Amino acid sequence: MKKKISLLILGILIIITLGFLIKYIIYNENYVTSNAGFIKTDSLTYLSFKIDGKINHFPFQSGDKIKKNQLIASLQIKELNTSLNQIKFNILSLQNKINSMQDSKTKLISDIKLNTQLNLNQLKILDKNIEASKLNIKSMQVELKKLKDVYKRYSFLYKRKKISIDKYETISTNYNSMKFKITFEITEKELAEALLPNGGKITDVEIGKTVARRARKSSSGDDSPKQTASRRKSAKA
Repeated sequence: MKKKISLLILGILIIITLGFLIKYIIYNENYVTSNAGFIKTDSLTYLSFKIDGKINHFPFQSGDKIKKNQLIASLQIKELNTSLNQIKFNILSLQNKINSMQDSKTKLISDIKLNTQLNLNQLKILDKNIEASKLNIKSMQVELKKLKDVYKRYSFLYKRKKISIDKYETISTNYNSMKFKITFEITEKELAEALLPNGGKITDVEIGKTVARRARKSSSGDDSPKQTASRRKSAKA
């Protein structure tokens, strides 16, 4: 009888022990524990931050339940804010430099256009002055031819003592003065032509536009090299 009671007690103890053991196994399967506490979960989940820092917010106690996407903890972001502000400052400084460079580029383009237009206007004025000089030279050359004929006649008369020395010197002075004026006018025209594109003519030009040399057409109003040489020879006569 005593033996049966002992076996019964032993069986009860074994059942109780097995019950605690099963409960312990189930507890370990359903709870993840750490030094900070535990979180009930269906699977093991590692929680970590992407950056180093000091935890300043953790509003949970051991055994608290959490929901999906619920904030568990946060770090102090003072240093992070400092770095972020520095990055924002660097971006702003870089943007200011870009804006300044853009303004400089715009001003440079504007100055180039302005200077180009001024140069074109000056060249147009020079071109007009050259054309006026050509007409003036032709007019003076006609006058010089007349004076040359008069000078030859007066020189002939003076050598035969048919006119006074005063009349001869007057016509001689006028003739030499006209030769000097023509020489001066031709020199001025050639200097002005040196400032123009060689063999070109002023047209509407824009920045970036391709231009090519265009030969100047000769006309009755232009001086050919032979005519210029001939007139210089006449001026020296």
